Amino acid sequence: KTHQSQKKQQQPYSSTTPLPSPPLPPHLLQNIVNDDNNPIETLCPGAVFYSRNLLTPSECQSWITHATSTGFERQYHPATRFVAHRDCGRLQRTDPHMARRLYERLSSIVAVVTRRISDIGPPFRDGYRPIGCNPNIRIYR
Repeated sequence: KTHQSQKKQQQPYSSTTPLPSPPLPPHLLQNIVNDDNNPIETLCPGAVFYSRNLLTPSECQSWITHATSTGFERQYHPATRFVAHRDCGRLQRTDPHMARRLYERLSSIVAVVTRRISDIGPPFRDGYRPIGCNPNIRIYR
């Protein structure tokens, strides 16, 4: 006989337990190097920067096509003191490989932004520095 406590019980997924997700298709990001001459604009000095054309037009279309054909999950919650109102569609995948590829594409931009931040003070506290993108990739509509 086996005691109930010794039996391996499979826990059901809850709304807070991330479901395993298939990786994103590799064709969404071509194997090109980002143009180092791509201008980086400052929205808020030392804090918010943006760069146009990180993705090619065909890559943008591939992401849109993939997301719309896969489908979005509705995300809704009312505003609270801590969280803004949200009512949108989201496609979420955990994909470390795509995160690495995105960071490789962003690396020249990260280098420029790091220099710009360094011009106004120490860039990162306690020796922290950017090392990659979060593998929790989210596409919203």
